[in-house]
Amino acid sequence: MPNYSYPPDPMANEPGWKDITNRAGPIVKKFLAKATELFGPPTNSMPVRVTELKSAPQSTFHNGIAYIRVGQGVSANPDDEHDLKGQIAHEIVHVLFWEKDVKVTMLEEGLCSYFAINYGGEHVPRPEDREQRRYYEAYELVTKLLEKCPVIIRQLRVPPCSIDKIAADFERLARKF
Repeated sequence: MPNYSYPPDPMANEPGWKDITNRAGPIVKKFLAKATELFGPPTNSMPVRVTELKSAPQSTFHNGIAYIRVGQGVSANPDDEHDLKGQIAHEIVHVLFWEKDVKVTMLEEGLCSYFAINYGGEHVPRPEDREQRRYYEAYELVTKLLEKCPVIIRQLRVPPCSIDKIAADFERLARKF
């Protein structure tokens, strides 16, 4: 299917690419509003497009547009949006905190996992699964932090800043909780 969006998606020719922005738009809007309420406004406001892609889930940023890439086929069943919502919930937090040339921190992954589990219906990562262990550890630390002070992230991000500005000692400090 031709891609007539402008600017064109740089990954439009990748395996499994399919634009589902119209279908996913209400989910994105809902989750972005909730994530903003919990964690503060986006570091950089930008439009969000959602596509399916074989090498997903992930978030990418190009020409001032955030692209949420969900797994190939997750939009196939309109009656079951569980996977779609879970993947968008995780990636929307990356969009909220995005800043050019800033690496994703453990705090950011924890906040993404926390949001996806509590608002997107995702399952808690399995600590025994090697690929999920870092998400589990980050989620556990963020959960402890937010139980103690639910508004801490929003307060520390005033004015809006990327999460790396407050994440330097997160892992060390959070283990004290």
